[in-house]
Amino acid sequence: SDILTNSEWETCLELVKRPRWEYGRASLPSTELITFWKMSLSDENFFTDTVKNRIDEVTGKIHQLDKVVANGQTFGQAGQYHPDNEVHSSGQVGLSARTFLIYCNEDYLPDMGGHTYFWNKKDKEIIVTTPWPNSGVYFSGDELHKGMPFNRQTHPLRISIAFTLFC
Repeated sequence: SDILTNSEWETCLELVKRPRWEYGRASLPSTELITFWKMSLSDENFFTDTVKNRIDEVTGKIHQLDKVVANGQTFGQAGQYHPDNEVHSSGQVGLSARTFLIYCNEDYLPDMGGHTYFWNKKDKEIIVTTPWPNSGVYFSGDELHKGMPFNRQTHPLRISIAFTLFC
C-alpha cells in the first residue's frame, strides 16, 4: 500500500525533480569509483517532519532521524552490497540503526528492473523487493542490500529516498 497520501506523494515527486542532484555517492566508502547520484534532503522539513512521522506511523515505532538522502541511479549504476549500520551523527552509541526506503518514481512496470536486493549470507538467499511507486521497505541497518538501476530502455532514473533512523 502507499506510504504517503496523494498530496504528500505529489510534494515528494516535485522535490526530487529539483536540480539539486550531485554525482558521487558510493554504496561503500572504499568503492568511490562505483558511484551514482545523490540529493541530501536532511534540510527539508517535508522529509524530516511529515514523511518521518508517516514512517513512525507505518512502522509503529518512534525513531530518531539521522539523515535523509535521495539516491538516483541511471542505467549501469548498480549499487554494491552494503550495510547501513552507521554510527549516529551525534556519536551516540547503543542505538539500533534502521533504514526506511521509499521508492520515488511516478510509474513502474515489472520489466523495468530497479529492484533492491537483500543478501542473507547465513541462509544463502537473495530477497528482492520491487520498487513500486510510493511503496517502502523497512530493514535493519546491518542487512546487506543494494539498489539496481532501471533497464536502459525503460526509465532514465531510479529514485529511492533513504531515511537513516535510530530507535
